[in-house]
Amino acid sequence: QEAEKWHRQAQQDQQAYLTARHDYQQQAEKAAGLRMAFLDGQAGLLAQTLKDGQACPVCGSICHPSPCPMPEGPVLDRDKLEAEEQSAAVLRTTQEQAAAQAQTSRQMQEDKQAQARQHRTSLEEKLQSIGIDAQREKHFEVLFAMLQKSMEQTNAQAQADLAHRAKDALAEYARRKEERSARLAEQEGLVQQANLALQSEKAVLESRKNSLEFASLPEAEALLRAAKAKKRQKEEQKNQAEQAQHQASASLEADRALLNRYHQELPILIEETIARQNVYEKAVSDMGLDEQAWRVLTKTYARDLPEHLRREGEEHRTRQAAAQQSLAVAQEAIGQAKRPVMEQLLAEKEETQENWQVRQKEEALRQEEAASAKRLQEVLEVKMAARSALVAEHARLDRLCRALSGNVTGGRMDLETYVQRYYLSRILHGANLRFREMSSGQFELRMVELNRAGEGKNRGLDLMVYSAVTGKEREIGTLSGGESFLAALALALGMADQIQQGASAIDLGMMFIDEGFGSLDDQARAQAVRVLQEMAGGEKLVGIISHVTELKQQIECQLCVTKDEGGSHARWEMG
Repeated sequence: QEAEKWHRQAQQDQQAYLTARHDYQQQAEKAAGLRMAFLDGQAGLLAQTLKDGQACPVCGSICHPSPCPMPEGPVLDRDKLEAEEQSAAVLRTTQEQAAAQAQTSRQMQEDKQAQARQHRTSLEEKLQSIGIDAQREKHFEVLFAMLQKSMEQTNAQAQADLAHRAKDALAEYARRKEERSARLAEQEGLVQQANLALQSEKAVLESRKNSLEFASLPEAEALLRAAKAKKRQKEEQKNQAEQAQHQASASLEADRALLNRYHQELPILIEETIARQNVYEKAVSDMGLDEQAWRVLTKTYARDLPEHLRREGEEHRTRQAAAQQSLAVAQEAIGQAKRPVMEQLLAEKEETQENWQVRQKEEALRQEEAASAKRLQEVLEVKMAARSALVAEHARLDRLCRALSGNVTGGRMDLETYVQRYYLSRILHGANLRFREMSSGQFELRMVELNRAGEGKNRGLDLMVYSAVTGKEREIGTLSGGESFLAALALALGMADQIQQGASAIDLGMMFIDEGFGSLDDQARAQAVRVLQEMAGGEKLVGIISHVTELKQQIECQLCVTKDEGGSHARWEMG
């Protein structure tokens, strides 16, 4: 029944999916058509603004041989296009949801059918185990026959009960048979509908195949590639033609501009030519020459001869002025000085040479002394290198000795303290396990950092307190009385753990705590007692000496000591 229910649900979901797909395809085609119409309208509006000689805002071309025509009817609004595309997106989502629902229904139908087959197989196996061959409808007849045989062998009451159950089974079988017949008729109707739909789809497919322009997809793709190649070739030719047209237009504009400039300059040049002709005729007339004599004169002498003679005269005047300037400078430098005597100059030269030779000898002596000093320096460098190595080794050993003895400037920590820091770090590890729990995770004990150990009065074993609330360290002396007691208790417990771990023969199975709980508040006291109770729950015996009333209520086993006129008395009280 469940499989049949999911079968009907799957059919409904499949029909819903087909409807959603049909709606989405129609809306998608409509939105695509509207988008093409919108783009055509935008292209038409842009084409109306194009003019020859002005650059296109899209491609930059100044030539527009075939602008896009304006489509008929009103131009589509972008808002309407976006609304249609949004509707298509919504229908696409609906289609996807319907497909998922149909897939789920089909899966549920298959699961229920598989379960039904599994239960049927199990039932048949059980019937076979008791000797009943359950093969389709025949197992009910066999069962009925077996019941009749059993009724003949049993008493009347049992026969009546068996007959009643057999009739019920037969009635149930008849009902199921009718249901299966109705379901079979329904399935046959669905098969007929499916066959009709298949024939319809085949007819549509054949009509579409007949309406195809190409015989096969490879042929269409080959023609498409050829068309694309031809289109690219035409586009390249078009671009080359546009480029050539652009260059020709630019050259034509340049030639027109040059022609206009020549037309403007020609009258001015004609006037200048006439004026120069008049000046030339007047110059020839003033010199008393005719045209023939003037031509002979221009052929005899070069045109640049006057300019050459002028430059030579200027150069001569320049050299003359420089020579006069040099003469004046030399005369000013000599002044009233007398002409030197050559004999005196030669004597001074000889004296200078003798002094130079003496200086050379002195320089040779100094070079010998420098060479000797260099040899001594090389010998001393070897000795100094050996001495430097000895000094460095002595300094290293001295630093090591002073570091081990704690005799370092600015530091007071010796080797013994350094080793004690190692054991103290192990003690703090065990102590912090209790201290964090006693302080509700607020405090943690830490050693002072190694770079600060040994400064001032610090011997390297000082402790700091880290606060999880502030995230900073502070001096341990800033703890309150109760917090100090908890820290001391945690250190004692951590030290006991380390002693027992370091020496397995030592068993610290008992410890006593004398007072100290009176400085704690209720929460801290409860945390401390809980930690001690956990320790006492193992192999340790913890004894607490205290006069705090609230603490007495938290300890089950108590040794109470009272004092009266007869002296002191002790008694055990078990909580």
